[in-house]
Amino acid sequence: PNRDPFNISNDVFYMPRSEQSIRLKAAGANLIQHSTPVVELRAPFIPTYMGVIRLRNFHRMPIKRYVHGPVSVNSPLTAQPLLKHIKKKQQQREQERLASGGGDVFFMRTPEDLSGKDGDLILVEFSEEHPPLTNQVGMCSKIKNYYKRIIGK
Repeated sequence: PNRDPFNISNDVFYMPRSEQSIRLKAAGANLIQHSTPVVELRAPFIPTYMGVIRLRNFHRMPIKRYVHGPVSVNSPLTAQPLLKHIKKKQQQREQERLASGGGDVFFMRTPEDLSGKDGDLILVEFSEEHPPLTNQVGMCSKIKNYYKRIIGK
């Protein structure tokens, strides 16, 4: 290895690995499965026609300003617990999984399945000021955890 103290480029980490490990990664590691309503290009999720203003804001939708309803008033809003709904949905999904023979079942088939109140919700923030693409409703995200490797582990 090059022991030049002024070489801080970390070229060793960018060297190509063996061809077999690259093939293994490409085979199944990058599989992303979007929800069925998005793949089928259903109207509310993937619009078929957009005007100029909507196209300009396609990946950065402006915040909605509500004129009617409880959100329009500047007052505290109460949040209802979702435990009953989550338990009921878990039972439905378990019955559906058992009816299909067990194993892994893909549950995101209808627009109602894309709700955030069914279980865990993960908020993803983009670190770029102008990202080339951002997620729309029903699209899948792949989260990668980058960390500094500790020698010996």
